[in-house]
Amino acid sequence: GQEMDVGAERARRKAAASQKAWVSESPFHEGELAIQEKLGVKLRIDEFARKVMRRHMNAQHREFYEMMEFLVVGAADREGWPWCSLLTGEKGFLRAADEVTLEAIRPKLFRVEGLFEYAAGLKVGVLGIQLSTRRRNRLTATVLSASEDALVLGVDQSFGNCPQYIQTRETSLRETISAKPQALTELGERELALIAKSDTLFVASVAPGDAVQLGADASHRGGRPGFVKVDGK
Repeated sequence: GQEMDVGAERARRKAAASQKAWVSESPFHEGELAIQEKLGVKLRIDEFARKVMRRHMNAQHREFYEMMEFLVVGAADREGWPWCSLLTGEKGFLRAADEVTLEAIRPKLFRVEGLFEYAAGLKVGVLGIQLSTRRRNRLTATVLSASEDALVLGVDQSFGNCPQYIQTRETSLRETISAKPQALTELGERELALIAKSDTLFVASVAPGDAVQLGADASHRGGRPGFVKVDGK
C-alpha cells in the first residue's frame, strides 16, 4: 500500500465536506452512470442522490457507528476479486474522530487469510447494520492507515438505507473464532444447504477503472429463506 499523510488527507476531506456537495460532479462513478442510463433512470436517481449522499458523516451517523460491535467491509483482493469481511470488537471500538474519519481501535478479524489486505489507499465499502433495530448506514471510504492497533478510514461518501428486507435478530460476539477460510472450486451440499436456509447475505462489489479502482461497496440482501437461488455450482 502507498504511504499517506493522514493529517493532510483529513484536512482535505474536511475542506471538501464543507462545500455544497455534488454541485458540478455526480456522486456516481462511470459504471453506475452507465447502468442508470441503460435503465432510463439516470436523471431521477441523480436528483435523489444529491439530497441523501454526503461527503461526510452527519451527527446521527457518527453516533450510529460508535454503537456498532461489527462492520461489514467490502474490498478487492490483489487480483481484483471482491470479498466481504467483518471488523468486530467490543462496543466502542469504533470512533468517529470527526465528520470525515472513522477509526476502528484494535479490531478483531483484521486479517483473514485469502481475502483482501488492509493497506493505505485501499478503497472499501462499509456497511453498518444493527439487526435488532433494522437500522443501516453505509460508507464508501479509503484506508488512510492500517495496523492491528487501529484502522483509519477516510470517508468518501456517506448515506443511509431503509430497513427493507432486514431480518430482525439479536447478535453476540464470540471470544474466539477457530474456523479458517476454505477455498472452494464449486459449491458442495453443505454450502448449498447453508445458502438455502439463509435469510441474510452480505455482498461486496468493486468498480475497476482504467488507471485506478473507482471504489468498493458492501451491501445487505435479505428475505425469506430460499430467496437466493443457485444456478449450477
